[in-house]
Amino acid sequence: MQKDVVMLVQFNWKKIRPRNILTIIAEIATILSLFLARNLHLNSQKMLPESPAGGINPVLLAFIIVNIVMFVFLSVTIIRALFIHINGKQYQLNRKFDAFSKSTSTYLFNLKQRNQSNYDKLIEKTKKALRNLDDNTAFDEDIYYMLLYSLFFSASGNINVVSVLDDNEWVDTEEEDEFLRVNLAVTEKKIHLNRIFVVDEIEAGNKLNNKSIQSFMEADHAYIHLFVVFREKLSRSLINNIGSGFIEFYNFIVACDIFADNEIRGTLKTGTREVEYYNKIYMQLTEFYQPLNQEFKQRYFRTET
Repeated sequence: MQKDVVMLVQFNWKKIRPRNILTIIAEIATILSLFLARNLHLNSQKMLPESPAGGINPVLLAFIIVNIVMFVFLSVTIIRALFIHINGKQYQLNRKFDAFSKSTSTYLFNLKQRNQSNYDKLIEKTKKALRNLDDNTAFDEDIYYMLLYSLFFSASGNINVVSVLDDNEWVDTEEEDEFLRVNLAVTEKKIHLNRIFVVDEIEAGNKLNNKSIQSFMEADHAYIHLFVVFREKLSRSLINNIGSGFIEFYNFIVACDIFADNEIRGTLKTGTREVEYYNKIYMQLTEFYQPLNQEFKQRYFRTET
């Protein structure tokens, strides 16, 4: 039952955007154009009277008008698609980062209080990274955290997370504390956070029994949904596809984690096909998950004596 609820929250009518409507209109115009062209070819000589000198055949005139409409709508659709896929997401990311950097976050306040110069450098580094946004760029840890904070802070739709529970995750640092805070804060906006933890069954109790994950378990489960997938149940190809874990933000952007040299780094995937690809990976994992609830805790978590 809980799985069905999570599946349902994936769908949202907001996915029908203006560019989709424009594309549909353009397709209809194209069909009309082809239909009129066929009729013009078959009937112009047989069924229509000769046009007066200097006049225009009415069917031909209609054909031209329909083609002009088709051209306009197709042009608008293509230009808008190019703007969205080349500049649109970059523009939205900049706005999200600006919103977070101007927020009343205690984490940001403490950074400024400790060293204003370092704080200013971090802000400028992050802005520069956004100006040079590329799907293959691996952001340094400090920048990657700032981007993740911004995406969670300004999230407007459901979030799917796959965490592989690397040793560098959920450690007791200011950065991880802030990451936990922005995760939990999405419930205030009634956003569904679906989080899958991928772990070896033998390590489940040890990996999942920490302060941060306990905070998730104690959160509002009307909007936070926690699940566990045992790595042993997954195919090698699916494990490879998961990589170091990822966060899908409402069919908008996917943040892919990279764990190396005791640092958390990551990339942002902005292409529509790549976002859909990671959504499919998440949905594949739903076939293997089980709820992370009190029953699971009693079975796998060690009790202190």
